[in-house]
Amino acid sequence: MILFASEGWQNKDIAVEVGLDRRQVALWRRECQKFCV
Repeated sequence: MILFASEGWQNKDIAVEVGLDRRQVALWRRECQKFCV
């Protein structure tokens, strides 16, 4: 997920690719921005 996000993918596209809801992708993206940077 994070790699897709770093490549500029939108949450809805990542969600389809990995089989999650786009809101779950958004949550992971926010958490990673807090701790992974």
